[in-house]
Order: sequence, then C-alpha cells, then structure tokens
Amino acid sequence: PGQKIAMVKYKPATTERPLKIISGGQIGADQMGLRIGKSLGIETGGHAPKGFRVSSPDLKRNAKDPSLKEKYGLVEHPEWNYLGRTLANVQNSDGTIIIATNWSSGGTKATQRFIKQEGKPSLLSTDINSPEDVIKWMTENNIRTINIAGNRSITEEHPALKHIYDALKTL
Repeated sequence: PGQKIAMVKYKPATTERPLKIISGGQIGADQMGLRIGKSLGIETGGHAPKGFRVSSPDLKRNAKDPSLKEKYGLVEHPEWNYLGRTLANVQNSDGTIIIATNWSSGGTKATQRFIKQEGKPSLLSTDINSPEDVIKWMTENNIRTINIAGNRSITEEHPALKHIYDALKTL
C-alpha cells in the first residue's frame, strides 16, 4: 500500500538484435553466419568438433582451424565427428537457419533430425525471400540465439545470406 510501481515499457525480445549467432565453424554456411554476426557486432560462438576440425577449402581432406576460437568464440566439442557439435548447437540455440543447396547431405539431414528431436524451430534458405521472412520467423519464435548451419559449398553470394544480414542489421 502506498508504494509506486515503476512501469517498464515492454519491448519484445524479437525487436532487439539476437544475443548470439552460433554455428559449428565449418567452411561455407557456418562460417558465413559467424561473419555476419561479427560484421554487425553480434556475439558469436558455438561448438566445433574436437581439434576445431573443418573441411579443407577443396573439400578433399580434413583440416584444423583453431583460429575459430579467437575469431568467433567457438569452443571445442569433445567429439571428433560432426554429430556431437551439431546436436550441441541445436540444443544451445533458440532456432536454426539452414542454408543449403544440397538438402540430402549428411550434415543437413543430421541437423534437421536434431531440430525435430529437440523440438526447435527452423528456417530453411528456400523459405527466405526477403529480410522480412527472417524477422517474421524470429518474432514468431522469440529467437535470440540463432544457430546457422548448412552446406560447406555455400558462398557469400547465396541470396539468403544477404536477407539474413539485412534482417539482423535492422533489428
């Protein structure tokens, strides 16, 4: 009685920039997502396979990229294979954006399986035709931590990446 209650204007989380963009650090879509985050001043991170394993640029051998820790804040997952870090990134995000041209790749299939298993929302690059598509998905699902995953062959020319960048820039 007699106390004043401070009124705080409600601002939905989805009108703010994401708190974090995470990925597994693989070349292609994963690293493109991390670059978008860094360029916009959004915190980045995620789990990478043991040894910070990635594919070589020619996709013919395994390589290690420990600079992912310094550049993007990734942590090393205890498993060498990609499945452990894929599951961890799905679990540690509010939702996953998958950027792919090859929907039958093992990694893309595993990511989709883990999304379903964990009951997390996802947005496919085939459904991203404008920045508004990304914003709508984030708003409807209260997305604050985004896992960006997809094919190794994805380059910065993929149209979904520009829409993701433009969407996050406006938030």
